[in-house]
Amino acid sequence: MLVRSRRAPFERFAVAFCGLMFLCGDWGSLPAIQAATETVPLRITVIGDSISKLQILPGSAVPCGVPTNGVIPCKYSTDGSKSYPALIAVQTGDIVTNLASPGARTVENSPGTIAVINQVPSIPKNSNVVIVESGTNDTSAHGASPQYLADISKVVSAVHARVPGARMIFIGVRYFWQVSSINDRVNLWDADLRLQNGTFIDTRQQWPPGVNVDWPDGTHPGPGAVRALARDIESTLKGS
Repeated sequence: MLVRSRRAPFERFAVAFCGLMFLCGDWGSLPAIQAATETVPLRITVIGDSISKLQILPGSAVPCGVPTNGVIPCKYSTDGSKSYPALIAVQTGDIVTNLASPGARTVENSPGTIAVINQVPSIPKNSNVVIVESGTNDTSAHGASPQYLADISKVVSAVHARVPGARMIFIGVRYFWQVSSINDRVNLWDADLRLQNGTFIDTRQQWPPGVNVDWPDGTHPGPGAVRALARDIESTLKGS
C-alpha cells in the first residue's frame, strides 16, 4: 500500500527519545514536532488513449457520436482538463502526469497518435505509480490476436525499465460496442491484463455494453464515468 503521509526525521527521533527516556509526557504538548510532519504526494503517470484524455461534456445527447449519418455530434473536452487523471490530481493533491494520446494503440503508431509503448520514455523517473489504460483501439481494429499478451508485456517491461519499483494499475477495456466478436476480443485483452503484476480495474462489471448516460458515444467517458474511474483508482491507491 502506498502512503501519502510520513513523519519527518526529527519527529521519528523525538518519538523514539520520548519512549526511551519517559520525558515527554503527552504528545500533544509538542506542537513543534507535530508541525514537522510532512505530506508526500504520490507521483502518478497515466499512459493510454483518448479514454484517459477526453471527457464528453454535460449536455451532450445520448447517444452522440461523430457527425455522420445523422448522428448528433458529441461535445468533447479534449485538453485533458476534465479527464479522470485531472480529477485525481484535484481530489488527492497528488502530482499526475497525463501522457495519453487519443487514438493510440498499444505498440503500433497510428496516424497522428503516439502508441502507448512510445509514451513510456516520457514517464518522469520519479513516478511511483503508473496507470496503463489501453486496448480499446487494439480490440476494435484487429481480430482476436495472439499478440495481445505480447503487446501488453512489452509495455509492462518498458515501464519497469523506466521506473523500477513503480506500482502499476491496469484499467480494463469495457464492452464499448454491442458486438459479440469485439466483446470476445475485449475478454481476451482483459484476461491478459490480469496476468500482469499490478492491480486490475474491471470496467466491464460497472457499466452495461455500448451507449449509456456515462458513455454517451459508447467509447468515451462522460462526467459520471470520469468520477467513477477516479474513485476506483483512488480507492486502489488507498489499499481498500
